[in-house]
Amino acid sequence: MAQEYEVIKQDYLVELTIQETDLITVLQTASTEPPIIGLGSIVSHADPYRTLYVARGEVIQDLGDEVIVAWDHLKLLMVFKHNTV
Repeated sequence: MAQEYEVIKQDYLVELTIQETDLITVLQTASTEPPIIGLGSIVSHADPYRTLYVARGEVIQDLGDEVIVAWDHLKLLMVFKHNTV
């Protein structure tokens, strides 16, 4: 499949508009950067003890290597360490 794509890739790229090629470039660049979790990020957590439930929350404070998350389903705050690598 990859070989077939490479054969038609140049023909396909010629038919794209400037905006479409710019968008592809931006998306390719963004996909190589590590994801950033910071203030206002929406995060989720799958609880191994509740297999049918995924918790959702918002980062309300960034402490560098750790973030404080306000979980939608809880009335408490939790601190989580995240890796940026």
